[in-house]
Amino acid sequence: MKKSILSGLLAAVMMLNTSGCIATIKKSEKTTSAATYSTTTTVTTAITSTTATTTTVAEAEDEPVESTKPVESTKPADTTTAKPVETTGPVPEEKPVETIQSYGAYKNVTITYNPKTNRYVIDWDDVPGGRGYRLDVDRYGYTDNGGICDELRQTNGGTFKAELVKPGEVVYVKIRCTVYEGRPNEKEEIFEGKFMIPDPADYAKPDVPLGEFTGEPDITWDGRYIYVSTLSVPGTEKYCLSIDSERYTDNGDLCTETKEISPWDDSEIITLSSFLDQTLPQYVYIRVTAYKGGKSAKAEFRYNTYTEKLFGDAKYIDGKTIIVSIFADDPTTKWTDSAADKQMTEDVRESMRHAVEWLESSTAKYGANSEFIWDWRKDSRLKLTASFGVELDIPEHDRSFEVTDGNESSVNNDLAEKYSAQKDYIENIESRADELKKKYNADNIVYIYIINTDGENQANCHAYSYSRYRSETEFINIYTKEHGRSHKANTYAHEILHLFGTHDLYCESDIIPQSYVDHLDANGCNSIMYYGQSKDIITREFTDLEAYYTGLINYHEDVEKWGLGKSDFYVGH
Repeated sequence: MKKSILSGLLAAVMMLNTSGCIATIKKSEKTTSAATYSTTTTVTTAITSTTATTTTVAEAEDEPVESTKPVESTKPADTTTAKPVETTGPVPEEKPVETIQSYGAYKNVTITYNPKTNRYVIDWDDVPGGRGYRLDVDRYGYTDNGGICDELRQTNGGTFKAELVKPGEVVYVKIRCTVYEGRPNEKEEIFEGKFMIPDPADYAKPDVPLGEFTGEPDITWDGRYIYVSTLSVPGTEKYCLSIDSERYTDNGDLCTETKEISPWDDSEIITLSSFLDQTLPQYVYIRVTAYKGGKSAKAEFRYNTYTEKLFGDAKYIDGKTIIVSIFADDPTTKWTDSAADKQMTEDVRESMRHAVEWLESSTAKYGANSEFIWDWRKDSRLKLTASFGVELDIPEHDRSFEVTDGNESSVNNDLAEKYSAQKDYIENIESRADELKKKYNADNIVYIYIINTDGENQANCHAYSYSRYRSETEFINIYTKEHGRSHKANTYAHEILHLFGTHDLYCESDIIPQSYVDHLDANGCNSIMYYGQSKDIITREFTDLEAYYTGLINYHEDVEKWGLGKSDFYVGH
């Protein structure tokens, strides 16, 4: 008995671990046009079909071993009395093939052709209780090591390359499946049947003449990639995307990308993309061309990168902006109903009022019509409360998620976790934001987390802006107190401007070189983006450099003179 159990376990391990060619096509990849073979067609050649059931544990005398053996016969098959086998699925009207014998645990065994992968697909219904399959396909007979296909599968189905067989050729298919019926009982279900290989020509897509472009495309640019999605053109064999800075061409100076189309590709939407991690001019000229043979169809679009580029939640300060204030708790800081916290909430509101009034008047000098919707007393939806399980008052230092220790750098998991939690919160209330933007016909939305820290807090107020982090979800962290001081209107205005594209001028960054910081330190600077002030009466200035980085003007001499990074709004000069 021990020997029998050991043999059964060994057989199961071999079934699950024997190496083989793992198929890349799942059951869902069968083409919809693939026909299930007829089970009512008269058998024209002899078919050997065997269901074998073997019990690996059979020592008990009251449980006889189950087995069925193939019926041996030297006589030709009696085709006049053959009974049809029940099955499901459509019956092809043309090119009938041999009957498939579906019996025992195996139902609906089929061979179809997948033109998209140029592979034949063998499929069958799941065997109840099955724990993996072994599929073998051979042209010479049933075998445990098929010359055409030899696969171990965790699920039903398998594939093999079309070039291994010829249309009309008969192949032998053997499928084995170990079925567990509750230990110690287990058995093996075996399927054996002959199949005729279908002709790939039966699956070919009809020849379609080249059509024309219809409808407007969907064009987006995220600062790194440009995506052009358009309705597909019937009959197309290849698309070409050409983007030029001056005119429509077939070979653009910004990009030329091609995309080959499979003859069986029925996609309704075609998306072409190109990597454009560079500053683009205000207008780019996009040409999409569809080709078939010597014919072509073209569609041309002028795209305004100045107004249509994605810049996060806060895109362009010349417009209407909603400010949502989120009073946030975390494991170390809380907002309570105490008199002190109520006064702090009122101080936050007063600082916010001074900040937005200063922003509106400062940008107006450059012709902007900036308007901020912020007062939660007028609309309670502009104030939210939130509680986080992660600490929000973590010092940012260089505002990155990397920590350098000697020559090694690693991810600061605390910062990354904090950022993810705050970002997820905002993304979960996007529907609320959409309602506000629709109500006020607003162009932008700014989220400001207000964290009730004490004077010993070491975390600096900071903004997660699109211009720095290239994330569409932007937000600001305001700590009520930091390094013994309270933050006032100057800080609010400074951080809000970050979301609209400005950069700190008191430290080096990938936009502001250290030489320029040294220049400002030596010669003085009164910019709002220089060192801050703890005042509600803002005496700092919104300078030409802030106007340049927020897109209100298109040129600043210091950009070229000191090698500053160009504005996201730069439109060529």
